[in-house]
Amino acid sequence: MPVLAIWQDPGDLVLPFDPRQVWASWAPDLRARALPCGHFLPEERPVEVTAAIRDLLAAR
Repeated sequence: MPVLAIWQDPGDLVLPFDPRQVWASWAPDLRARALPCGHFLPEERPVEVTAAIRDLLAAR
């Protein structure tokens, strides 16, 4: 089953983990993306979030 994981790009900060690696351990068919924004991605980047969801649904 394809899985979509989207998280905020922390910019110059270094995360203590790799979100893509964490999700990949649970989801072999992973679509992952970091977006330059704050905490609420759908509100701050609605076009990119919508496009990612459409791509995920089109994959099936």
